[in-house]
Amino acid sequence: MQIKSHLATLVLRRLHVVCSLLLLSVVAPLKAAPYTPANTDEVLADWGEAVERVETPLKSSETTTDTTTLALTRAAEQLAGAGKPGQSYRYQLAERSLAPLANRLPDTPSQQQEYWLLHANVLQHGHRFKEALQELDTLFVQAPNHVAGRLMAARINIVLGQPKRARDHCLALLGQTDLLTAAGCSLEARSYIDTHKDSSLADSYRELSALIEREGLPSDTRGPWLAQVLADMATRLNKPVQAARWLDNFSPRISTNYLAQWADIQLTLGNSAEVLQTLAPVVDAAGVMDDALLLRLAIAEKSLNLSSEVAPATSDSRSEQPRSLHESLNRDVSRWQALMQARVALREERGDREHAAQMARYYLDLRPDAERALHWAKLNTVSSREYTDNELLRRAEQLAGRESSTTNEG
Repeated sequence: MQIKSHLATLVLRRLHVVCSLLLLSVVAPLKAAPYTPANTDEVLADWGEAVERVETPLKSSETTTDTTTLALTRAAEQLAGAGKPGQSYRYQLAERSLAPLANRLPDTPSQQQEYWLLHANVLQHGHRFKEALQELDTLFVQAPNHVAGRLMAARINIVLGQPKRARDHCLALLGQTDLLTAAGCSLEARSYIDTHKDSSLADSYRELSALIEREGLPSDTRGPWLAQVLADMATRLNKPVQAARWLDNFSPRISTNYLAQWADIQLTLGNSAEVLQTLAPVVDAAGVMDDALLLRLAIAEKSLNLSSEVAPATSDSRSEQPRSLHESLNRDVSRWQALMQARVALREERGDREHAAQMARYYLDLRPDAERALHWAKLNTVSSREYTDNELLRRAEQLAGRESSTTNEG
């Protein structure tokens, strides 16, 4: 597949990369939490322990602990690991922890700020962006200089196709945080303004690149975030080699989002085998398969011509296993395509809008279907209007136009 075609399919979601890590610095020290699946009706592993920790009433040893603090801490514990492969279920558990506080806000301003920030993070993960912004607006009334809140608000506004509003949030960071954080936020927002003019993007990329070359990428959570911002800019400038170099500064396994962005760039460069070698063990170890990673594995598999045809979906759309046709010496051949097909059937049955971008890309790159690709691409742009979302819609419209033209000629 050509570079330009791959570039058009990049789906970058960095809402939780820096924001969810920064916001956790305002709560109590975190502990590791056990593993559970993402959906309550899709049990693929034992997840009773994690839910029990969230739902069980306070033990006698905890009676002296403020229940509000405990609820906030439990939510923060879940969000701390939610960005890892196979761990998105933690957003749901965080929401359960915060639920008792929805109608009974904490008494102290600091705890109220923690609640609004944590809840906004949960809402944005569910693509409830406007509700997340409402929570953040409430936060800013009390704490207008809240750094993590401003960063999250800026990123959400970029997703919504409102880069000027995003820039306003970034400008509010000046004098409130370090130079790299303020510059990274502001230049990312500026790169999306006047997108019909290449100079805005090119200038932003040049300035941020020069700043990082001078200051170096931080070793803390800002580092991966800035690397992703720069890789995104390089991708939009059709410079995939430079994009790959930025992401090579950190292990792609740092988060699901980072890994998906890394995989897209490697696919653009024709490194499908490396994508399979890197993603497959991560997904296998995670237990629950993230749609984003499963999609890239299927695309990499197809690009290597490991299968000429994906098996038909089984009668049970919830089945995650290949049919017996594939249970042979070459069982892994077309494995990921079959798994992705089963996942797509599940999403379609549920009318799942949260994964609309992956659905559109499936019907563009794995099993071309103009009508379905256009349906999901349009659905995706209802809530997400970044460059990559618009590119998915453009490609779907282009495919539909080609099919319509072919039909008319015939």
